[in-house]
Amino acid sequence: MSPVESWLCAICREAIQGKSDGLTNSGATPAVPSGGAGSWFRFSVIFDDPTAEGGVQLMDVSFRLIPSQGSESEELFVFAELEGNTGSATTLDTVYAWFSECSSHHQERCKNPPTSTDGWLPTRLLDVGANSASHWKLLISDIDLRGGPAPAYLTLSYRWGTNPQHALLLSSTLDQYRKGSRISDLPQTFQDLVVVARRFGVRYVWIDCFSIIQDCQDDWEAEAPMMRQVYANAACNIAASASDSPEGGLFQSRTIQDVWPGVIVKKSTLGHEERVYCVDSIYWDRNLLTSSLHTRGWVLWECLEGHRCEGFPNGVPLYDSPKSIDQLLVRPGGIEYLGRLQDQGGNCYRENAMVLDAVNQWCDLVTAYSHCHFTNPEDKLYAFSGIAKFFQEITDETYIAGLWRSRILDLLGWVMTRPKAKPSGAYRAPSWSWASVDGPVEMSKPVLGDVEPLLTVLEVQVSTKREEDKTVGVTGGFIKLRGAFITASYTRDSTRAPRLLQIQLDDGGGTPFSAWPWLDTTEVQFGEGGAFDFLVLHSLVSSSEGNVANAKVPRLKCLVLAPASEVDGTYRRIRWFALRDQEAVDRVLAFCCKCCAILPRMQVRNVSMEIVQEGAMGCRDLRDAAGDVGQNGRHCGET
Repeated sequence: MSPVESWLCAICREAIQGKSDGLTNSGATPAVPSGGAGSWFRFSVIFDDPTAEGGVQLMDVSFRLIPSQGSESEELFVFAELEGNTGSATTLDTVYAWFSECSSHHQERCKNPPTSTDGWLPTRLLDVGANSASHWKLLISDIDLRGGPAPAYLTLSYRWGTNPQHALLLSSTLDQYRKGSRISDLPQTFQDLVVVARRFGVRYVWIDCFSIIQDCQDDWEAEAPMMRQVYANAACNIAASASDSPEGGLFQSRTIQDVWPGVIVKKSTLGHEERVYCVDSIYWDRNLLTSSLHTRGWVLWECLEGHRCEGFPNGVPLYDSPKSIDQLLVRPGGIEYLGRLQDQGGNCYRENAMVLDAVNQWCDLVTAYSHCHFTNPEDKLYAFSGIAKFFQEITDETYIAGLWRSRILDLLGWVMTRPKAKPSGAYRAPSWSWASVDGPVEMSKPVLGDVEPLLTVLEVQVSTKREEDKTVGVTGGFIKLRGAFITASYTRDSTRAPRLLQIQLDDGGGTPFSAWPWLDTTEVQFGEGGAFDFLVLHSLVSSSEGNVANAKVPRLKCLVLAPASEVDGTYRRIRWFALRDQEAVDRVLAFCCKCCAILPRMQVRNVSMEIVQEGAMGCRDLRDAAGDVGQNGRHCGET
């Protein structure tokens, strides 16, 4: 725990713990009230952050103090009659009332989300029968539900768990499940789903392990890209938020202490005491979004697309209802509902590129998604396919293995905050895509201001198994770039600062400069000394607080490369680093210009550097790594 974290309260500590592992040198400012009781308080934490354009990241934690006596607290904190289990009749009645309200009155937000299709049904559904039925059976929609209006169905979000799952649809069990099977033989979570479905008056449900043939790769590849439609067209998505496996159940025991907000006693200057509730802006995250379920990769799309999504966490069922605690918990920096994504061309700093609002939201989604876990890591792009398709429709952009063609130079600057071992499974993306690695990723967002790309994209190609769906099944890819290709030597003192490198350019002079490289995977480590190759992605010029007016400080974003194959000029990405020291930036820029035999226009120091990188250095291909072999057996760096 850092010195700052050691004295933070539970609210603030929990808010920053996900960031502090990847950042350094944190500092904090005291909580500052914006008014009296009932107003927001803000606590700010500042980190040194290599992914931020200014070199630091400011994180705000907000909370409210609400008087314990009064109409607002009485409306928001009605827990006096809270029952001991989330599956009680009263709780189910409440959840059904929410569902009915949503279905009947939330026309714009919930009933007709932008990704739904009238009359659409999944390939297979489970018929759980009427209230007294003891068996369920598997239906094939085109055969068993043909001819009438499309019935309502529920979907289920849950975790598969670490133990082998035996309740599966296999080629050998298809006929058996078509005839019917006992509900009592289902795992507890699925049995509880039947209870909810019957309370909702919905006869059909969709559960992935029974709706996709698990031992048929062709069926999985056909069904996985349709997850977007499956969840978008469901009447409601039920989330087993507190369970680690299908056996854990949908319903959980609870006590009032599980959900009651913290109580603080305030003293006025006159000595009067007042009891207030402390409600923080991560209440929803702590009670639901950080639950066991929501660390599963597939669930990110299920619950973003689940326009009607009922969660059953350990405590009170939380819901986005106008008269619920959620009205307190608006997070300005949070992920918005996808239907709000709009084309706002005025926010784009570069012509013919994805608008800034859209690419920033994409970066937020990728960052959140990268913290998720997968039973099968090869699912990484499949589980994100629905989100990618939605962005494609809204922006009319070209999708490139987790990145977007018009913003590819911006999006190449992602950083692994906690690198892991290189994935050992099947190939899933080129090395320059965040989807090629496992672990938390911080996406580098585009910025407004003086941003000069130092590379030119000449060609980008990605091959996929299915030409009709380029969002999944990536088998190879490359990006061809033109720019200065720089070779540098380095030394490292592993006893003092293991990650800090002293870098010397091959420019015939000058003292070494320092850099903190961020590894993509743990296998690729720096020794005590050696050489490496890198490309400079961008020259950024940002305002420098505390200096004279209009003073600006340049930053450089760089990719470290390694030879990818025996083909000359073909490389793979292995690391990332940024340069912010003025002298180091000047030397690297001068070296770039020397290599390209073109002088930059630098009459005004530290304000604007317009550098054209082409000509002398020719073209360099940043391709996939040697040894990354696709499922079809051919080398994936070849096209």
